[in-house]
Amino acid sequence: TYTTGATYSARVVNSVKMVRDDSGQEKVSKTQIWINTVSAISTRDRITLSSQFTPSQPSIISAALYPDESGSHHTVLYC
Repeated sequence: TYTTGATYSARVVNSVKMVRDDSGQEKVSKTQIWINTVSAISTRDRITLSSQFTPSQPSIISAALYPDESGSHHTVLYC
């Protein structure tokens, strides 16, 4: 079961990248979602994109925080 959702602004990029999942296996990510949050998002979470995207609930292969000189500022999800 999932808890109540949260809404974030994001940029969805369709690009093929090789990433490692939680077990260290190489996987192909076809979509990266840059989210304007540093909240903890993991591969066990579920995301829902707007209806213009297919699938609207992609599986998360990997998630990472992206820092700059001021600290973490975005989360990227590899789907």
